[in-house]
Amino acid sequence: MGLIETENGKFVFRFHQNEFWAWNIYDNYSRAMTYKWKTLPKGFITWFDIDNPPKTVSFLPILD
Repeated sequence: MGLIETENGKFVFRFHQNEFWAWNIYDNYSRAMTYKWKTLPKGFITWFDIDNPPKTVSFLPILD
């Protein structure tokens, strides 16, 4: 699981069945769109463990 900051936004993502699934952290998490990528787009990536996210992760509701 990780966080990627791209020119199109900031996404939380995970790897699932040969592709990356991602959700924009600024979307309404009750109706968030799932983005599916074969490869990660260019951007700054922060990896973290879903069971122990860093305290700087302020968007925890989208992870539930």
